[in-house]
Amino acid sequence: MKKIALLISFSFFTIGFLLNAPVEQTINSTVEKNLPSKCKSNPINFSLSFFPLPTLSSHSISISSLCSGLPNDLYFKGVELKSRGLSFSPFGLKFKVSLQTKKNKTIDLFLAVGFGGFKIVMDNTLLPNEIFSSFAGNILELEGDLNLNLISRIDKKGIKELSFKVKGVNISLPGQSISGFSIPTIDLDPIELKGNIDKRKNLKLESISVGSENNNLKLRGKGNISNIQNFKKSTISFLGSLQIFGELKTQFGFLNLVFGEESENGGFEFELTGPIQAPRIKSLN
Repeated sequence: MKKIALLISFSFFTIGFLLNAPVEQTINSTVEKNLPSKCKSNPINFSLSFFPLPTLSSHSISISSLCSGLPNDLYFKGVELKSRGLSFSPFGLKFKVSLQTKKNKTIDLFLAVGFGGFKIVMDNTLLPNEIFSSFAGNILELEGDLNLNLISRIDKKGIKELSFKVKGVNISLPGQSISGFSIPTIDLDPIELKGNIDKRKNLKLESISVGSENNNLKLRGKGNISNIQNFKKSTISFLGSLQIFGELKTQFGFLNLVFGEESENGGFEFELTGPIQAPRIKSLN
């Protein structure tokens, strides 16, 4: 019986080794080869397990601002990828990905990994404040979460294609100082953004809708942000209209100094151009 038990144990060990080592090595090699060159300094090494389902996992993942193009680095306490079979676009493997943030919140998305690159799909994914604040950098502070729908294709050169639709979840602008002006706390719901990134790495903001008459602020607009993969060097071209109502209008009396007199509809028509971190404002009233 001891010999049989030993033989069974050795058989499982051999099968496990043959399955685990080459598959794990192949996956890590494929991921590394398809990473954009700017991300090579922060490679992600996955460990593989087969029970109860084939799962890849890694810990303490850091994505530098050089890699992401965002103002700040991104950090995750861990990531887990569970197999969802084959992917045909790109041809390779498909996974459900769960990311754990610093504050132990989970972000779920779907990832296809193949020899042609990566494909990322987010379907009504809740994006916590600690993550989307990295997109805003030090420009302004926001409170609340975002609901995100996104499809993105990434190859060695970076983002190849990306389209998204974002809705705010209890989004507010806390009291703070922006460009030397004191801003009170403002409720920004409802908020919705829709856009895409083209092959030239430019972000097209098809529409932006923030607030309503009910919360005393209404912003509408559209525009473009160039060179989105290097956010610190990005430039913006944006056309918008802003209306302020009620008590907020009194608190924002200084807007007349920025935009001039109000337009016929009681709002401000404006244009933003220049560096994303210090854009120029031009009144179109």
